[in-house]
Amino acid sequence: MRLLFLLQDLPYPPSDGIKWKTYNLIRYMSLKHECHILSFGDCDTQLLEDFLGVMPGVRILGVVPRVKGVELTIKRIGNIFRGLPPSMATYDSKAFYQLLRRAINEYNYDVIHYDIINMAQYLPMGSNKPSVHSPNDATSLSYFRMIKQEHGFFRRIYLFISAAFMRKFERRFYPRFTKVHVVSPVDAQYFRSVNSGIDVETIPIAVDESFVDSVSNDGVDCSVKDLTTIKILFSGSFDVSGIVNGLLEFIHYGYPKILKAFPNACFTILGRDAAPKLRKQLEALPQVECLSWVDDYAGLLKTATVVIAPDKSGTGIKNRVLQAMALGIPVVGTGIAFEGISVQDGIHGFVRDTADGFSDAVIMLLADSELRKNIGDSAKCLIKEKYTMVAIGESYHLLYRNAFLKFYQGCDEVKQSNVIF
Repeated sequence: MRLLFLLQDLPYPPSDGIKWKTYNLIRYMSLKHECHILSFGDCDTQLLEDFLGVMPGVRILGVVPRVKGVELTIKRIGNIFRGLPPSMATYDSKAFYQLLRRAINEYNYDVIHYDIINMAQYLPMGSNKPSVHSPNDATSLSYFRMIKQEHGFFRRIYLFISAAFMRKFERRFYPRFTKVHVVSPVDAQYFRSVNSGIDVETIPIAVDESFVDSVSNDGVDCSVKDLTTIKILFSGSFDVSGIVNGLLEFIHYGYPKILKAFPNACFTILGRDAAPKLRKQLEALPQVECLSWVDDYAGLLKTATVVIAPDKSGTGIKNRVLQAMALGIPVVGTGIAFEGISVQDGIHGFVRDTADGFSDAVIMLLADSELRKNIGDSAKCLIKEKYTMVAIGESYHLLYRNAFLKFYQGCDEVKQSNVIF
């Protein structure tokens, strides 16, 4: 097959969940199929060379700057009047349209992949080709969940309006795609409730092999209280109120209990773009290390005794949870943090949605090295079984194959096609 991927960002280096998904997906598909990329982002020559060094069979048709400044403001206002999400204006580019039109005219694509909701607006350009839209999760559902975690009145109003625009767009536009892909059954069910005409399939994201193949942290015996190697690790985006609120709840209610039980425990917090007031609050905590970036995230994970994910909002699968589990690090998280992952509570991790239950689970793990090892080993087995490209790659292959066959169902073009699936 010849596939065209429309991306909101070049997936290299894979530094966040969205990039990890497209990076692993394209690398897998390019082994057997011809893959082209048209992306937004910064056209860094060295970056492109490094990316093509990893995936030499991939063709990059162009990298287009995002819309900025006055043009962006005008386009956002225009989107409001057109009933489109204002946030999509950042990716409403004339240059991108021109490159896409040229690519469709020059190459006979078997399937066009529209990644993330921002790329969905380009469907009319490729409406004569089989289409796969991969928003990962239900964007409007994510916004509706975020509203519950916001305290500012105007911020809540903004999110509600954005969620309404997103939901309207999803309901009206998504049935026009041949296939829609999400990573969690919760998001698939939500889309079916939005519009039963959406042909949605669920395929989870995959952990990169660099995490799966790494040697896990076997932990230390924390049943002895004077050990100094106990480390609790949190990572997440400070742009998301539900993540920040969950972290603050843990700090206020859970962390003091843990320090009382384990006076020498330390707490590492990793997250970019923290507001100055929040960062000052975190840095004032006892035995807390506050980081904004690390070059070797896997290396940092392997130093952790327990990883926490106290998320109170969000959708889809959390890549940072999968990565910790892949390394055999026991994870304590909320139901939302584990959403979309086939976790059995007490076997692959601990699912806790109350402050007391959360801190008690962390203390239980810190006190029992055998329990940590059992949880970590079970988590690693689950990841290898269900959340690697070896495990799910064929599902992606079938997604594109079925999109092609559905689009051309009954047509002579399929009967005469030389497409190799």
